[in-house]
Amino acid sequence: MKTQNSFKYLIRKYALFRMLLILLFTSSIFLIFFIISFQTKKNPQLMSMSPQIGSAGDYITLKGQYFGDTQEDSYVEIGGNKLTQSSYAFWSDASIRILLPQNIQDGLVYVVTHDGRSEPKNFANRQTIPVLVRSDPLISTPVIFEITSKNAAVGSVISIIGKNFGSLRAESQIFFTAQTEAAEEFIVCSDTNPDYEFWSDTEIRVRIPDGAVSGNIYINTENGTSNLFKIQLASRNSNKVFLNKRTYLLSVSTDITDIVSIGEGTITLRIPKPPVS
Repeated sequence: MKTQNSFKYLIRKYALFRMLLILLFTSSIFLIFFIISFQTKKNPQLMSMSPQIGSAGDYITLKGQYFGDTQEDSYVEIGGNKLTQSSYAFWSDASIRILLPQNIQDGLVYVVTHDGRSEPKNFANRQTIPVLVRSDPLISTPVIFEITSKNAAVGSVISIIGKNFGSLRAESQIFFTAQTEAAEEFIVCSDTNPDYEFWSDTEIRVRIPDGAVSGNIYINTENGTSNLFKIQLASRNSNKVFLNKRTYLLSVSTDITDIVSIGEGTITLRIPKPPVS
């Protein structure tokens, strides 16, 4: 009883004490209101979207929670653009069905309500997805029309005229009939000499490689193999000029068997020294 009377006395006596009580009471009210608001505020959660690829006029369904039972001021955003009211076919707390408008763009999809913005999902416009165009062999395979040369012989440069050779040579190669007694064989022009002097989609200038003879020539590119084209080489001896000194590695091996030796013995192998020129 005495404590209660003291408390009433302090309230009547001191205005500052009364002010502190009012502030404490007001702060408590705000704290309770904040806690209740925080607990009831739930950001929308977008868990899935089906399909993730679509075109204008397609329907897309968004699944999640906390979207709200009715749309009201909530909306869906795709690629930074807010969908208009006519785009919403269905709206519930866990599902939204939308009709994609004519100006739909690629981008992130959000569900936005008065409580916040959801985590995004990716959407792709089918019309903007690049499509791999397969090359038609009938229009991409290399074709040789003619070969222009003056007294074509090994070591000389010829011009091959045609189409679909490719703007760059890359891994493409040219093959010549080889000098052999067996069935027709081919040798390829060298990358290291180099035999290739010029390459474009319609013309190639190439040096006839060592070992080539009169016969057929063809071109092989990533798009296929060209037609065989006849070429007649001069029978005269040809010359090739090497501007830089070259070094060749010669490898010699031998097998020695059925050796019978009594006591110590010596075997001497003599290898002729190749001339340097």
